[in-house]
Amino acid sequence: MKRNIMIAILLTTMMLLGAVVITGNSYAIAPKTGIVNEHIFYAENGNTISNANASTVTDIYNYQGVLVSSSVGASVSFNLTYGNYQLVVQPLSGNVAGFGYVIASQLNYNLTVGMPTASLNLTVPVVSTSTHSFSVSGLYPATASVSFIDSSGFVFNTITTNGTARNVSLPSGPLTVRVYYDGAYFQYSVNVAGTSPVSVSLTGQRNIFGYVTSSTGATITSVNVVVLNKTSLSYNTQQFTGDQYTVFSNNWTDSVVVISSPGYAPYQLYPVVTGPNSVVLTPSKSTVTTSYALSKNPSYLNVSITYSLNNSTPIPNLPNASVDSLYWQGVLDHFSTSYLNTYLTSQFLNYTNSTIMVGSYNYALQTAKVSGSITFTGSTFSATVVATYYNSAVTSSVYKPPMTVKIYGLATVNEPGKLQYLYQFAYSNSSLGLASSSVTVTSYTSPIKVSALSSTGFFTLNFGSLKLPTFINANMGLSWKGLTSSQYMLNSTQKNTVFVVPTNTSVSINVSNAFYNPVTGQSNYLLSNFTWTINGKSVVYGYNISYNFGTTLKNTVNITGISASNQTNKTSFTVFAYNGTPLANYTISYSGKSPYRGNTSTTSTTPVPISVPQLTPVSFSAYNSSLTIPGTSYKMFLEYNWNFTNFTSASPNATNRFPTPTLNGTTLPGNLTVTGVTGGSTKVYFKVNVTVTTPPSPAINIYNVTNTKLSIINPVTGVDVLLSGNATTDPYFPISELSFNWSFSYQNGTKIGYNSAAIPFVSGSYNGTWVVVKFDTLQNVVVTLKVTHNGVSGYLNRTVTMIVSTPRLVVNSIYVAGKLVQGSTSTIYVNVTNKGNANTTSFNIWIVVNGITVAQHTYTNEPLNVSQTRNLSFKWSPNIKGSLSIEVLANNTSEPTYFNQLGAYTTTVSVSPPAYTTPLIVIGIIVVIVVIFLGYYRFATRGSRASKTESKPKIQIPEQKKLEKKK
Repeated sequence: MKRNIMIAILLTTMMLLGAVVITGNSYAIAPKTGIVNEHIFYAENGNTISNANASTVTDIYNYQGVLVSSSVGASVSFNLTYGNYQLVVQPLSGNVAGFGYVIASQLNYNLTVGMPTASLNLTVPVVSTSTHSFSVSGLYPATASVSFIDSSGFVFNTITTNGTARNVSLPSGPLTVRVYYDGAYFQYSVNVAGTSPVSVSLTGQRNIFGYVTSSTGATITSVNVVVLNKTSLSYNTQQFTGDQYTVFSNNWTDSVVVISSPGYAPYQLYPVVTGPNSVVLTPSKSTVTTSYALSKNPSYLNVSITYSLNNSTPIPNLPNASVDSLYWQGVLDHFSTSYLNTYLTSQFLNYTNSTIMVGSYNYALQTAKVSGSITFTGSTFSATVVATYYNSAVTSSVYKPPMTVKIYGLATVNEPGKLQYLYQFAYSNSSLGLASSSVTVTSYTSPIKVSALSSTGFFTLNFGSLKLPTFINANMGLSWKGLTSSQYMLNSTQKNTVFVVPTNTSVSINVSNAFYNPVTGQSNYLLSNFTWTINGKSVVYGYNISYNFGTTLKNTVNITGISASNQTNKTSFTVFAYNGTPLANYTISYSGKSPYRGNTSTTSTTPVPISVPQLTPVSFSAYNSSLTIPGTSYKMFLEYNWNFTNFTSASPNATNRFPTPTLNGTTLPGNLTVTGVTGGSTKVYFKVNVTVTTPPSPAINIYNVTNTKLSIINPVTGVDVLLSGNATTDPYFPISELSFNWSFSYQNGTKIGYNSAAIPFVSGSYNGTWVVVKFDTLQNVVVTLKVTHNGVSGYLNRTVTMIVSTPRLVVNSIYVAGKLVQGSTSTIYVNVTNKGNANTTSFNIWIVVNGITVAQHTYTNEPLNVSQTRNLSFKWSPNIKGSLSIEVLANNTSEPTYFNQLGAYTTTVSVSPPAYTTPLIVIGIIVVIVVIFLGYYRFATRGSRASKTESKPKIQIPEQKKLEKKK
């Protein structure tokens, strides 16, 4: 009973919410209510002793187990809708003034509310208690939980103890003491008298224990053990987590043990044999079906509730339902026909606000009775109770769509067997069908059958006008063994839907996605009926059929469908049975060219030779392949498979690069397979020659000819060096099959010719793996090695910077002291810098005129270090006169000879004629001047001689001074 009450509490909120929402509607019958003033008294041995404890709890349930109201106190009031209720005063233990500690039993009362105001005085039996010393022996050392249970099963006190004696309040008479210790229950039947001590011992107890398993192999997650005394008819329940149980008792005489698990029929042990008692439980199910029927005159609503319970399910909402056995519930509750009749007819509430609403209407109860006889065999219970409800405001207009019905439903529970609450709704209007629902249903026309619910509360049924179902032929599902694509439809228009299937093959045709019920907006194919006629003869049934069309090319399929709303429609479509081979058309292209084309409808093992460049994108196209149904324009869907080494594609157009060339006449195999959706295929084989496009990888190493084992980075200018390509590699060819070519250029791109002055040839070959050259230049040079095979060349450019390892003398300027005179010796001053990388103390300086060395001087012990500049002098006696272009050069004997010109200084000098020719000319000029001077003098002095006589000074001509100095 307590467990059902807890379940009912969970249902209360939704029930009350439904009632509140609906009651305010103008179409609803306003439920009558009455106030019940409850007063509770305590009585012992029939004598009233006091008012009830202030913490007394009163719960009121309707007969569907729903908690309607709850209150705390000895005097409380309830405002209840007219109808029948179960009133439960919950058991309680506590102090009562003047009487001490008492135990109040649970009181069940059948309450009928039928007037505006009523008073209800209830007397609850209580028993007084006395203080007793209580102890538990056998705890080593530990604590245990101890519960004290009266004969009604009420646990009136629970304590925790370490076994030592302590005072507890206990009633006189038989009592059950239950100790929970170390994962097991120890149960003791004791008889309390006066104030005598009460003690129990964990030692010497006899126990029952075992595993609980399922007959289906499912895992058991919890176990319930009810220990019932056949004499006192008292019982208590122990719960275990997992699939094991252990219960100890000091007296198993007259005990019945009921072992159960949620969803299973209970297993009874009697007589109880101590020791192992493993049991196997079998799943069990009971049902309570509530059927609502709306009459043709919808003012009347008929309701029936049918019970079909087995021993695994005590009758819900009656006392002692927690005993886990219908049989023992009947014993404990003293089942009788009148008792059960009262309970069953009390199931119907006076108003349907909390059970069913049709549109905005509720109904009021008119009559309720048991239909037929009640059958209770001890292990089964079956009965049907019916009621009629009425609301004069409800007319046939309620059937006008959309019509909405709301029904309150209870979820499936375990008592302990599975108890399913099933619901049906029938109506008397052939123009309506169920359009949608908030729960799962198994029918869409009257009666609407609702599947077992997973949650409690109102669910909604929405009704609409009946309409013919429709077929969408394009959504037919076809399948057969070996089917690889769903593209079997040749035409998708509704009036001319065409499919293709293979010959002589069993084909499955599924209409589930092609059928539509506009009333529900769903297919509902499982609740619909289908009849198939093929070529006017074969008749098969169901939403999914299998049929072999043999070799008949064209077939007509007709389907008649009856929807879940009981409406009928038809459709037809065409099926071709054909699996010919397609025409495989191929085109292979690369680099803008399409050198390979062809088509065939016959598979040949002779491969088509093709040649493609390595690493070049190659396009493969089978786009224009086709397979036409004979005598029609319908083209079958094709599947493609290009298959080459390390490359496959299921696309009609694919692209691939072949990374590795084929050598020595070998080829790569490949093929194209074009397959129709029904399985016919054509395969074209290929053999692929992959030409090389990967160039060699040139390598340049530079060596001094004196050490060809150690490569150098940059050459020494003016020295023979070896250029080697022997480290060149090629992934496919040996070096012996490669051709080489060496070339040179300056960094600005200017080519340097073979065997030029800048890079003279020494030995080897410009077209060989090596060549010896000499770099007679100080500029950076780009060395290029070209390596070729089969017309594919690889290039490597290497820029080298010249290294100077000797002195390099550069003449910056010259200076001549005085004039250069032919045949006369003059001192020439030369400004020289050592721009090399080595010091020197000996070197030569010489003058070249017109390609002829005209003067040369050798210096020894004259240090000229790196980057040092010195002014040096030597004598030169020109042997020719006039303006001369001279070239002054300097070098050290270790310098490369081409340094001479790089360090030369060129200028123009003037060489005067010899000195003995000058005086004659001067004398001639002087004579002329003297003659002219004498003539002038005579003329000037002719007129003044008579008047004045002057002395004549001696005159010396400047030119004469010069000549005299020279002398």
